[in-house]
Amino acid sequence: VKTKGHYHPRNPAGEHYPEIYEVLKGRGHYLLQTYPADDVVMIEASVGEKVMIPPGYGHVTINPGGEELVMANLVSSDFSSDYGPYIERRGAAYYEMEGGALVKNPRYPDAPPVRCCDPVEVPELGIRRGTRLYDLMGQPRSVAFLNRPEEFMGVMAGALRRVPQRGRR
Repeated sequence: VKTKGHYHPRNPAGEHYPEIYEVLKGRGHYLLQTYPADDVVMIEASVGEKVMIPPGYGHVTINPGGEELVMANLVSSDFSSDYGPYIERRGAAYYEMEGGALVKNPRYPDAPPVRCCDPVEVPELGIRRGTRLYDLMGQPRSVAFLNRPEEFMGVMAGALRRVPQRGRR
């Protein structure tokens, strides 16, 4: 089971809006990609872990198992998501099959191999394991990056840290 997939538009300053997810129950695979899929990233997250969707990345969420996946997310309320590119190409650059194999979508012939990254902690924004995502709502700096990402690009730069060579979980 997966979500439809979407991109975020640019804000008035010209930077794409970010988004952040927290897994509340189960396990999720987040397949992120730039447009038109010059970079493709898989992030596996478990309960309590956060996944940052940095500016310029679209994303699909995949439930890789039989258990229920419950997530929370924070995103700016100043825009509507763009589902068009995912609809036109019938999904993301890769499909995750039952059993976990990733199969390249033929509508993305030039997509690079998927790189795996870890879930993120951004202490500068209060985003860390043990802090619930919705608890950030009362901390203006912790959610300001959602509307004004251009002011936080340095802080968000580490959102897609490569996973050490240990393979997927």
